[in-house]
Amino acid sequence: MLLLNNALKTLHVHTRRVASRTVCEYHFPLKRSQCTYHSPTNPTHVNLLTIASNSKSLLQTKQTHAFARLNGFLPGSVSLCATLILRYASFQEPNACFLLFEQTINYCHTAFLWNTFIRALSVACVHDGFVTYNRMVRTGVSPDHHTFPFVLKACANNLELQKGMEIHGHLLKLGFETNVFVGLTPNSIAISSILHVLVELELFSLGKEIHGFSLRMGIESDVFVANSLINMYAKSGHPSEASYVFHYMPVKDVVTWNAMITNLTQNGLLFAALELVRAMAVHNKIPDSVTLTSVIPTCARGGFLRQGKEIHAVTIRMGFNFDLFVTNALTDMYAKCGCLDLAQRVFDISLRDELSYNILIASYAETSDCSKSLSLFSEMGLIGMMHDVVSFVGAISACANLAAIKQGKEIHGVVMRNFFHAHLFVANSLLGFYSRCGRIDIANKIFERIPNKNAASWNTMILGYGMIAYGLFDSFATSFFVLAFLGYEKSTGKNPATNLQALLGLQNASLLIFVA
Repeated sequence: MLLLNNALKTLHVHTRRVASRTVCEYHFPLKRSQCTYHSPTNPTHVNLLTIASNSKSLLQTKQTHAFARLNGFLPGSVSLCATLILRYASFQEPNACFLLFEQTINYCHTAFLWNTFIRALSVACVHDGFVTYNRMVRTGVSPDHHTFPFVLKACANNLELQKGMEIHGHLLKLGFETNVFVGLTPNSIAISSILHVLVELELFSLGKEIHGFSLRMGIESDVFVANSLINMYAKSGHPSEASYVFHYMPVKDVVTWNAMITNLTQNGLLFAALELVRAMAVHNKIPDSVTLTSVIPTCARGGFLRQGKEIHAVTIRMGFNFDLFVTNALTDMYAKCGCLDLAQRVFDISLRDELSYNILIASYAETSDCSKSLSLFSEMGLIGMMHDVVSFVGAISACANLAAIKQGKEIHGVVMRNFFHAHLFVANSLLGFYSRCGRIDIANKIFERIPNKNAASWNTMILGYGMIAYGLFDSFATSFFVLAFLGYEKSTGKNPATNLQALLGLQNASLLIFVA
């Protein structure tokens, strides 16, 4: 009703304002006629149709509409009404579309104008809850092969699965199941696209139904469909099903091999992924950068240094040693395998971005050579790269290990200026840094300002107070432990004192009695 009222208001305003300035000013003179019906072959009617379909602006469309009303072409001309509806829809004017449709629908005895209005709603990005389609069916107008594509598209755009199934049943009854316009016989590209959407929405059960459909259609071995099925089963945690699809494919491209390698790595089958890379050579398939960036992290996670070096040699032979993603993966692999000297060599001869620096900053911060972490952190700033959470956490950890209070405070200042102080990981790193440097007072101030404390926040402070004199701990007990037990335990169900024995038990046995 609101849509109708708005449409009526739009008509009255537009008719009064625009009628005096007819479309003739913008196109060519049309003789005014007072007839109530015009034949489709009438030259004036044909010219008006051309003008309406070629209007370049909303104003021209409104002027054409006004001229047609004043000269009696509307509401009787269904073709002119349909043209104006689509033009209004292209200018996002659904009220005008609805008004034209309601005024002319009684002159149309086929599905043509209904289809036009349903299409216009789609063009104008308006979802009417299938009111128009339902009304069309109840009125007794039989949908045709132009109706269903737009209605089914509305079902897809609005995730109306139940309505889509209902419409599917309706078109089956009408015998449109093999009609190419309705599109119920999807090809391999369509199946692949559907599977991609289902994976993004995590609707894996529906993905299995699509697999069954592809089997019935005989396209399960199509390379596009099979690649999408491997990806779906990998992300749903079913590597065996993905492997089944892979092994029964008659033709495999590099994308297929990459999808299968990713399937194995995502599901923890690291050795199998490495063996599959070796098998590519047997099948005359050349790995690309995607292959390498998928398998190198596998070596990093498993600590497979020898296999990582083999893959590094492959990257050099194939010319991928200057690919940023590949070199970052190699740097990370060597760092996680404990070979920071090799990681540094790859870093030195490669292209670099923020990730390249972060890998080494975080890695050096965990070793006795923490000063290199701080050097790389400073170098990032000097060359204009932006520090992020990983950069700050790595540099702060290095300062904590070195007990470098001055440098740590400087980095704290950079953190504040870049508004990273509220990030939980950064805040917890600052707690650890000041606690280890004996500045528990600053650590306590930071702790009190953390809005979303987690267990690491509490444990860091407990450890910090446990490392200093008894007097400070006693003065803190009545506040910190009350908060710990009554606040954190109540809100999360976790008891921060569960870690107390591991942290302080051997140092201060008497404190355990206090806590108990």
